[in-house]
Amino acid sequence: MKMPFSNINKSILNSLFFVVFNLIFLNLSYGAAVRDTVNLVDEENLKQGYWIEYCNGTKIREGNYIDNKKIGIWKNYRKTGVLSYTIRFTNGVPNGEMCSYYSNGKLLEKGTWVIDHWEGEYYTYFENGKLSGHFFFNKYGKRTGYQKYYHENGELKISGSWKNGNKEGTINEYYKDGSVKCKKVFCKGLSNPDLQEEFPKGVKLAERKNGNSESSMFSGNGYHVFYNKNQQTDREGDFKNGKLINGKRYYYSLKGILQKTAIYQNSKVIRWITH
Repeated sequence: MKMPFSNINKSILNSLFFVVFNLIFLNLSYGAAVRDTVNLVDEENLKQGYWIEYCNGTKIREGNYIDNKKIGIWKNYRKTGVLSYTIRFTNGVPNGEMCSYYSNGKLLEKGTWVIDHWEGEYYTYFENGKLSGHFFFNKYGKRTGYQKYYHENGELKISGSWKNGNKEGTINEYYKDGSVKCKKVFCKGLSNPDLQEEFPKGVKLAERKNGNSESSMFSGNGYHVFYNKNQQTDREGDFKNGKLINGKRYYYSLKGILQKTAIYQNSKVIRWITH
């Protein structure tokens, strides 16, 4: 015997009601469970556990608290909901790896952030994922040591040493093809125009090989640049039979700070520059 059409509709409606009711119940139960484990405070009103914080209904950050102090990795978001940066906390204080991101989610920079400044190695990236900069910061947040900038095609753009946030010693600039563009000598961030040199495209500096000061490709004649074990310029200029004829030789302290520069002409030192 066929069921009347009205009875079929009633059966379908009952089934739909049952499904919808269960979905609502499960959703409410899940929401209650989430509320029971997120954004909690203890009897002393101190934040504990995992928190998701909002501004005008938009999630802006999330991470863990212990006794009202941030701990571990915290994620921070843009108004669009896209991740802006992550940072590690120790006992409520920023202390550890920090990564920031482009609006498309790709990595922009990473390094170690201590309280209010970078410390140690630091990297920046182009949106294509290639390295744009590799720097070093001292414990005071000042750039110190050997620093590198890159062109977007991956070739070196700028290289040289910094001290307490200032350029110090020889700074090399490069064309996009990797050839040297110019060389400048700095002291406490100030350039000495008398020592500046510019080059046409195609003049490439010697490759550094495992920190050695000399390249096996050097024949002993022609323009060449030698580096010391700290990858600082040691000698540069025109050589003949391995001897510096016209150019410069740099002298550094044990801490790697440029102290003197000797100017060579016709194989002899014609001038000393004290930094």
